[in-house]
Amino acid sequence: MKKISVFLLLALFFAVSNVEANDLLKPHPKKELSDKISELLQDHQLAIQGESVSAKVLFTFNKEQEVVVLSVSTNYEPVEAFLKDRLNYRKIDAFKDMGSQFYTVNVRLVP
Repeated sequence: MKKISVFLLLALFFAVSNVEANDLLKPHPKKELSDKISELLQDHQLAIQGESVSAKVLFTFNKEQEVVVLSVSTNYEPVEAFLKDRLNYRKIDAFKDMGSQFYTVNVRLVP
């Protein structure tokens, strides 16, 4: 009887540790969001003056899980138009039930 209880305890331990290990393998939601945005902004054809141009983008998600850009803060106007064009109403499937939260992402574009 003692061997059975020890075996069951070990089996339970390994089952729980496998479940915890699977959660550790999933990417962090913020990192995943950053990666998706980076994919949407690749291959730009902007004529950037200097080393890079930075911007701060404030956005949220609508009911269809599409990005809704609320504002873009930058000192280079073509970048503002580019960011709104590439991000606004683009669907990001990685997130379920994002609610009405606001998100800010810093973007740096290089030539």
